[in-house]
Amino acid sequence: MSGSTSKEFNGVVIQKAAPSLGGVFDTASNSRTWNSPIILAHTNCYAYALNVPSTGYAVPGHLTHPDIYTSLGRLISLQKIQEFLERDGLVKVSEKNALNNDGHFIALWVQPGFDYHFARRNKIGSWSHKGGGKAVSWRDDFNRQIKIPELSYFQNYQEFGGYFELPESGVEYIPWLNFENFGIAA
Repeated sequence: MSGSTSKEFNGVVIQKAAPSLGGVFDTASNSRTWNSPIILAHTNCYAYALNVPSTGYAVPGHLTHPDIYTSLGRLISLQKIQEFLERDGLVKVSEKNALNNDGHFIALWVQPGFDYHFARRNKIGSWSHKGGGKAVSWRDDFNRQIKIPELSYFQNYQEFGGYFELPESGVEYIPWLNFENFGIAA
C-alpha cells in the first residue's frame, strides 16, 4: 500500500490485494500451486476467487473485520452475501461486463441459510472454482466446462448471485496464512 498509512487489526497489518490473475497463483499458468495439499487444506472458494490464498477460509464481509465474524448460518441469503462482498470492496457488474471485459471477475452462488460458492474468470477468459479442501476445477457438477457461470449447475447452490469485480484499487484483507513457511512463494 505505497503512499498510504498502513492499517492494523490487533497488531496485524492489513494488506491489499490488487486485481491480478498472473503469477504463481494463476490457475491458467500454475494449477499445481492452488492444488498443492497445503493450499487445498487451508483455503476455500472465496480465497480462490480473490486469488489470495493467504486469506485462508475467507468469509465474505470479514476480510478486515474478523472480530465481528460469527457463524453466518441464517445470515446466508443472496442479498446478505452481496452486501458482504460490497463491504469487502468488490463491485457488482453486469454479466456482459464480466464475460467480455478485462478485469478480475467473480461469480456468486448461494444455498440460502447454509453456504455460498464462488468461481472466478481466469486470465485466459475461462472460469474455474475451488471448494474448501477441493481441487481447482473448470467444470460444474454436470461436468460441463464453465463458460457462462449463470448457466452452470452446482448441486447445493440454488441461487445465482451475479457477478462482481475486484476494483483496480484492490481490496484490503488480513493475511491469515503464510505459505512461505511451506516453501510456496506468493
